[in-house]
Amino acid sequence: MKKIIYLTIINCSLLIFNSKAQTPLPTSYDFENFAGQASLPAGWNTNIDGVFTYQVGVTGVAGKIDLEGEYIQVFTADPMGAITFYLKAWLGNVSSWSGTFKVQESINGTTWTDLASYTTLNKDAYDLYTLTPASASRYVRWYFDTKVSGCNVGIDDIAIPLGQIITPEIQVEQNSVVLFDGGTSQAFGSAVGSPVNADFTIRNLSVAQNLTLSGATFSGPNAGAYLATTVPSSIAPGATGTLTVQFIPSVSGSLPATMTIANNDPDEGSYTLNLYGVGGTLASEPTVQATNLSFNNVKAYRYAVSFNQASTQPDGGYLVLRKTGSAVADMPADGASYTKGDYIGSSQVVYVGAGNSFVPKFNVASTAYHFAVYTFNGDGTYTNYNTTSPLTGSVTTTGANPGTYYSTINPTTPTFLTDLKNKIYTHTSLFYGNYEQTMVRLFESRDTTGGESVITCVYSGENKVYTGSLSWTTDNFSREHTYCQSWMPSYPAGTSGPNGGELPEYNDQHHLFPTNQNQANAVRSNNALGKVVTVTSTYLGAKYGKDANGINVYEPRDSHKGDAARAMFYMCAAYNGQSGNAWDLNVVLMPSGNALVQDQNILRQWHFQDPPDAWEIARNEFLDSLQGNRNPFIDNPDWVCNINFSNMTYIANPTAAPCESSGIENQNIQSTDISVYPNPAKDFLNVSLNANTNQALSISIQDISGKVVFSEKYKAAAGNNQYPLNISSLAKGNYFVKIVSADGVGVRKIVKE
Repeated sequence: MKKIIYLTIINCSLLIFNSKAQTPLPTSYDFENFAGQASLPAGWNTNIDGVFTYQVGVTGVAGKIDLEGEYIQVFTADPMGAITFYLKAWLGNVSSWSGTFKVQESINGTTWTDLASYTTLNKDAYDLYTLTPASASRYVRWYFDTKVSGCNVGIDDIAIPLGQIITPEIQVEQNSVVLFDGGTSQAFGSAVGSPVNADFTIRNLSVAQNLTLSGATFSGPNAGAYLATTVPSSIAPGATGTLTVQFIPSVSGSLPATMTIANNDPDEGSYTLNLYGVGGTLASEPTVQATNLSFNNVKAYRYAVSFNQASTQPDGGYLVLRKTGSAVADMPADGASYTKGDYIGSSQVVYVGAGNSFVPKFNVASTAYHFAVYTFNGDGTYTNYNTTSPLTGSVTTTGANPGTYYSTINPTTPTFLTDLKNKIYTHTSLFYGNYEQTMVRLFESRDTTGGESVITCVYSGENKVYTGSLSWTTDNFSREHTYCQSWMPSYPAGTSGPNGGELPEYNDQHHLFPTNQNQANAVRSNNALGKVVTVTSTYLGAKYGKDANGINVYEPRDSHKGDAARAMFYMCAAYNGQSGNAWDLNVVLMPSGNALVQDQNILRQWHFQDPPDAWEIARNEFLDSLQGNRNPFIDNPDWVCNINFSNMTYIANPTAAPCESSGIENQNIQSTDISVYPNPAKDFLNVSLNANTNQALSISIQDISGKVVFSEKYKAAAGNNQYPLNISSLAKGNYFVKIVSADGVGVRKIVKE
């Protein structure tokens, strides 16, 4: 078992390492929503990728710097005062911190000088540090100069005040937003021929000398549409004045111009702003679209999207819509602003910005995603989209891709259990506390309207909407151990090992899922999973109560039953025999002290009734990229019939008990009630089922090795039901179609031409 405390995830996203944006002072950041470059304020940048935060900071979470050369950097518009920040050592399998961590300053962002260099850090608490950069410095960064294995750095609550400025210092603002020298104003406009005033606040940041302005002039092809009607001549230290620009459009559309403010600031004496005036109600529509939409690094759970920028760059940028399963037919509305996560009809906004690459969130296996890219000019109510012939394209995520992972595993050999355990136990162990940074941010969370995120409680189906990072405390969610921690022979597995450590079985994210803490996780407690007959309580799709034997059990919603079963089977197979301990489903201790058996037949029944779907297959692929191991019962569902999970013994004949005792394999659908045609088939296959009652069912297709190549859930009404399947992507050969329903199981062999 390889144990690490950091992980770098290459996700093909566009990382910005040298941002040219400046940040006004004062500025601060507490890392509460830190997810790499995209979550930082303007003027801040980083090259940190992968696991971004520690769950314990000064308050809330803290930034995580765990690789040599990683940094957090700030580019300021003005001199900095005394900066403050907190640092703490985070340790792996070492007892004390070593290495070199630096805080550096720079005038130009290229040549760096050390402000401080730390070779020891406190491992028990966050320490507060204060440093004062030189007055000429405009850059500061926190930089991991020399990394020693097992030694990482937590950083939190960075605050950079405005330094004391003696000479005149100009700052221009519009509607309380700072506009930097060379920047662009917010859009403003009026009907053709009608004047409108745009006011700009001029602030003198000096503490000692007056700022004097000698005028404002305009240049560019539309300069005649602008006139400075009010220009303050002198602004006292710390005071403000108002510069008023009158705009009179002569034609409709975008009428940009450049305004130059002459003043006595020693380094910004000709302060320029790009003015964005609009005649009428909308900016000019972009004349061309982006080109060459492409998809890279396509996997079951992720892909990168890129395109060539339009030959005439839109001043607003690009808006990208995504739709699952069919082409995008929706269009953005002129005059409307959208944020990532918003819906336009049945399509979702997955990107808004000036760049030309991004990585969409929430992807599942074997699914076609369609995109449309629209250029736009302007902002706010003046936004104008080019909706004619947008750039379009699609990508289909891959399915399960174990490759040669199971090449040494044969379920027909007596050593099957040992071989399987040796294969899946060897993996990278990630900290339980990193679950939000790995599973939540990079796979399980979804974008939703208003720039927020949503995650689903796997037990109940509750959708939790949140802003920034998911907080296990304030958002009332938890990381549920499907195989309960108190069942583990190594209990308490979460508090053993170095640095308060966590054993691999406690960390293993194959059996960790997000759940509502109070209404789901705490109710389940360490009760066995089972069929509730006498209900004590319910929460959405989940139940708690007594089973047919009068034992308290917890019953998840139907769509998670198979997932939970496979997670438990995985834990038994992966850890059985570890440190001499037996991992099975035989005896677990309830809160009352009563012993009971976690019914493996219930789990096996759920496993077959709720086979791996596209989400679970993608999750297995993603976890393989994180931990380097797979859940074999997702890749090979029939292998559960080779294992007696009550005592972890091998079953040579997969048709013998305990599979038969599950009531699944011996309850076959009558041959007259099911048909699969045409056979041989080419691109399409029809499954016909005569159901006894209204019910849910699943249809899966396996190749001759047992690999599931298709899996989907359906509903059936009493009587005849038809299910057309698209099998055009399957390779030629022999396959088995399995139908699992309340009426039983039916298996048919087909040939794909």
